[in-house]
Amino acid sequence: MKTLLRKIKEVLPTSETEESGYIYLNAEELTALINMRKVSVFAKSCGIDRYVEEGGNRYYVGFGSVTLSRKQAKESVKDFVRYNDVKGQPTFAKVYISNWFNNRYYISF
Repeated sequence: MKTLLRKIKEVLPTSETEESGYIYLNAEELTALINMRKVSVFAKSCGIDRYVEEGGNRYYVGFGSVTLSRKQAKESVKDFVRYNDVKGQPTFAKVYISNWFNNRYYISF
């Protein structure tokens, strides 16, 4: 938990700033972040790739997100937590975090 709070403070130095950024979290830290009461908005990145021509191989990466409830966020990270190791190495989730109103956090993963 101390490592998670340190990572958040590095990205969000004070509650008055409008700063945001990405942090890399292991399975335990990601679960702890989702369970934090300070997080009020959860978003899941889920863009649709845009192809230049039908059947072509040139495309632009999609962008966009879907807002989730806390229960849906917990459900969406279950596979990441369950299959955290790849060839014996732990994996990390790239999570976007920013300040939200009322001293709360917005996260997107």
